[in-house]
Amino acid sequence: MARQPTTRLQVSGYRFLVRRMEHALVRRDVRMIHDPMRAQSSSLMVGIVLATVVVAGCAILAFFRPNMPLGDQPIVMAKDTGAVYVRIQDTLHPALNLASARLISGNNENPKPVKDSELAKARRGPLVGIPGAPASIPAPLTGDDTIWTVCDVATPPPSSTVTSTVIAGKVTLENGNQEMPKDRYALATVNSQIYLLYDGKRAAVDLANPAVTRALRLEGVTPRPISMSVLNAIPEVPAIAPPPIPDAGGPSPITTAGVRVGSVIKMSRADSAEYYVVLSGGVQRVNEVTADLIRFSDSQGAQDIVAVAPDVISGHPSLNQLAVQTFPDRAGKIVDVPEKSVLCSSWKPGQEKTQEHATTKLLMGNSLPLKTDQVPVVLAQADKEGPDVDTAYIPPARSAFIRSTGLGGDTGRAESLYLILDTGVRFGIGNLEAAKSLGLTVEPVPAPWPVVGLLPSGPRLSKEDALVVHDGMPPDKTGLAINPSTSSTAPA
Repeated sequence: MARQPTTRLQVSGYRFLVRRMEHALVRRDVRMIHDPMRAQSSSLMVGIVLATVVVAGCAILAFFRPNMPLGDQPIVMAKDTGAVYVRIQDTLHPALNLASARLISGNNENPKPVKDSELAKARRGPLVGIPGAPASIPAPLTGDDTIWTVCDVATPPPSSTVTSTVIAGKVTLENGNQEMPKDRYALATVNSQIYLLYDGKRAAVDLANPAVTRALRLEGVTPRPISMSVLNAIPEVPAIAPPPIPDAGGPSPITTAGVRVGSVIKMSRADSAEYYVVLSGGVQRVNEVTADLIRFSDSQGAQDIVAVAPDVISGHPSLNQLAVQTFPDRAGKIVDVPEKSVLCSSWKPGQEKTQEHATTKLLMGNSLPLKTDQVPVVLAQADKEGPDVDTAYIPPARSAFIRSTGLGGDTGRAESLYLILDTGVRFGIGNLEAAKSLGLTVEPVPAPWPVVGLLPSGPRLSKEDALVVHDGMPPDKTGLAINPSTSSTAPA
């Protein structure tokens, strides 16, 4: 016979009878005119709910407004004043800044807030730390964002002045800003030296040499001003000049009429023409600029370039004797200041995974390669037409943890560690242990010293430098006073 399941009504009736028996035992009355047992149960549940709410509220309050005892916390912060203290043995010392406190304690955690009444119970020591060290250390830029750019903003003649800016992170190529095309060059001058800027490099040129000016088509071109900041951030290659050719004018290994050592000859391919210079031991292929340089300096009496058959070229050794490999392929159009007033050198690190080398690109435009809401910080060292960098842009609330290197990439200088804040100040870091104490637990990314070395230098960050006590500090005589009404600066 199948079991009959218990119904809800039966369960309710059973509970009623149990409650009635409890009522009879306690009250000696089965009529249940009054039911104090139910009131007791309700009170118990209400009490449990209220206790839960109170405990939860205390937990939330403790999380957002902790009132921790002083204990043996390495770094604490006064809740009322925000002052930072660091523990050295059994003594609390007021720290000049968070960086100093972290270096001394070797702990990169944030300070624990405590009441001033708790601090009053502790043994106190003198002021300690590094003057000018960071008060906070934002998250560092990642490897994808570590592009370093230095720019000049030039004014046209007759003033011909430049101001310079350092930019960390990706640049914005819009509103007329662009990478300098292969067929565009810039002619720049600084300290009476003239350089041709092309294809991410620079080469000295002598405008007093007619062969150079005509081969590069620089007649009548006025060099634009450039700062040493931007110039030094562009890799230098040998000067562009007619290459000396040994035994020039002597008998040629090529017997074609009119061809001598030092002559430029031409061979036609299916899609283009190739130029060669005849040497005593064979031929060397050259580009158009090199061919014109040689002909403008000594054409060997030839009015036109002699054309030879391909088998004539293949019948002689191919040499690489003349150091002309870095010369531009052909004469390009010069970018002057009225056309593009901003000139930048942008450095990107190499990639080990793809075996890419560090690269330098030239950028040009009429404004800094930044978005409209990206505003550089005016540095205290700004001198406008002077040699120092005037402004810097590091993304707000970010920092850069770098190791210095050359423009070509890794140079084995991993010991040169730096922290760069969004204020544009560069701090040297003693070692990796000090970096970890500061909260910089990521690997330092490479950055070119010719660019980051332009930024103003802050104090060195190390435990030894932080473990210095002070009774007082003299004012910074090199600082600048700020006019609150105009936000302009003037020497203090």
